[in-house]
Amino acid sequence: MLINTPDNKLMCELYDLLKQSLNGFKASATRQGIEKPDFNVMQFLEWVYNQPEFETISKLWIESNYSKMYKPKMVIKVIHDYRYQLSNFKLSNYEAIERTYKESKEKKI
Repeated sequence: MLINTPDNKLMCELYDLLKQSLNGFKASATRQGIEKPDFNVMQFLEWVYNQPEFETISKLWIESNYSKMYKPKMVIKVIHDYRYQLSNFKLSNYEAIERTYKESKEKKI
């Protein structure tokens, strides 16, 4: 087992989320004519578990009863090198992304 957790729901939810994300990345890469992701869902899962933010993000997600606002989200962090590689991702969640967006809009005002 990759993570020591009594919550099997977390494992199932996360696996399904990453599988959907990976399929979306592949479809998007095909539409854009760029290189498809070079990792599979198990490599993606391992990457997520090894992120420093994973414990905090997964705990918030569980405590929120798997609310969409706290669902883990992979953010492309290297805009000029827009490729679906794990080195270009940052782990976050919808709530943090929305908060960062609002803060950046307020700074512009």
